[in-house]
Amino acid sequence: MANITLSSKGQVTIPIDILRRLGLKAGDKLIAELIDNRIVLLPQPESWTDYFGGSLKGVYGSTVEEIDRYISEERATPERWEWHQQLDDLVATDETVWVVVESLRLSPNRTASLSELSKKPLVRDRMVDSRDLRNALDKVVEHGGVRKIALNGAVTEVYRLVRELADG
Repeated sequence: MANITLSSKGQVTIPIDILRRLGLKAGDKLIAELIDNRIVLLPQPESWTDYFGGSLKGVYGSTVEEIDRYISEERATPERWEWHQQLDDLVATDETVWVVVESLRLSPNRTASLSELSKKPLVRDRMVDSRDLRNALDKVVEHGGVRKIALNGAVTEVYRLVRELADG
């Protein structure tokens, strides 16, 4: 075990024998993690997708049937039922939320931009105010029944109704 001294600038020098054993050289990137009150340094992967790809394999089951059973059981939990009830209550008590949810149900792929939604919504034969529309969208996004998706580097945002709510 090698002793390392922390400099006044918070820097450390990793002993050369450790660097050689890991195949690290000047300019290589490392990531630092705090795990169980220990500092762990890991080489930064070239691709995070490749690094994490397959890391959850088997967590939800090993076969399609096991994974489907897991999902069905999760959807049948009291927490999921409560989540559905909360959205139902929100839709029943806020006309603008009802308009947003219904508009998304009728939109292609249950997805629409704010400008598309602002052209459609009517409540009792009147157009919905854009501020009210944004507030309603914020409520259903916070609930989780609608997802906000940034497109084109966040230049455009679209809203998508969660699949399991589309038929309800």
